[in-house]
Amino acid sequence: MRAGSLVGLSWGALALAVTLSAPGCKPASCEKVCETQNSCSGATPVDDCQAACDADLAGAKEAGCEDEYNARIDCLGTLNACATSSFCAAQDAAYIKCIADHATGTTTTTN
Repeated sequence: MRAGSLVGLSWGALALAVTLSAPGCKPASCEKVCETQNSCSGATPVDDCQAACDADLAGAKEAGCEDEYNARIDCLGTLNACATSSFCAAQDAAYIKCIADHATGTTTTTN
């Protein structure tokens, strides 16, 4: 696990995110989620969200987990507040499982 990565953040806190639910807003981005997480009480700040997101996306692609990664970021970007929530627990679990399966050589299939 890379220090400062969003994968690491997901282990300690689920679903700290940005407000993007208003009509006309751009889709969620890892950078926006990261920046919002940085401002949350109790968060471990990430110094360079762009670099962390680039590294996380590269890792997700390498592991074959890009769909799970995108689903997680999309979900996190729909939350209205900076609060711990289980709202994106399914997306977090699917992404973490995919990454773990890749690390152990297990094949993951999605429906």
